[in-house]
This record gives sequence, structure tokens and C-alpha cells, in this order.
Amino acid sequence: MNAGPGSLGPVNMPVPVIIDRTVAVMSDFAAGANIDGKTLLRHQLDRDVATPEVADIRNVVAGDPSPDGKGTLLIKRVSKWSYLPAGDEVLRGDESRGPGRRWP
Repeated sequence: MNAGPGSLGPVNMPVPVIIDRTVAVMSDFAAGANIDGKTLLRHQLDRDVATPEVADIRNVVAGDPSPDGKGTLLIKRVSKWSYLPAGDEVLRGDESRGPGRRWP
């Protein structure tokens, strides 16, 4: 490829194409044409890209569709964290805290 950044796109690429799952459901979008200064319009993944790999590679933001498709994501800041022990230890009420252990 002799195209520079901003002109690269997934069509006829000699390397594997990996896309985020949000891109996998898109249609009719613009993409670089792999020629400097050129852009492909009305791009369709199923028509223009040979079997892209779909992966979760993007950070979510508020308003993104939920993974189960039943709503949108809401991002909230938490003010309290609790420690969860690793291993086989199971916490059950006060008896599992053990001597000197304090839980929020």
C-alpha cells in the first residue's frame, strides 16, 4: 500500500481486517480507498471486505447499545470499592470476616 494515513481503508487489503462490533452493524459509510486523497462512499462490509474479524476493541461510552441489545449503557462513577478475596474463601455474614478483618 502506497497510501498514507487518512487514505487507508479495508477494501482489498492484503492483511487481516479486524473491526469493532459496533462497526460490524454499520452500513453505507465512508472509508479510505487506499489511494492518497481518495475515499470510498456507501461502503458495505459484507460486500467490500473479505470476512473481517469482529472483536471488542473499542472503549464503550455512555449511550452505546448494551451487549444484550436491550438498551443503552449508562456510565456512573462509584464512590466506594470493596475488596473481594481470591481463592476458595466465601464470605458469609460476620463469621467469615475473621480476626482483625474489617469490611465496608
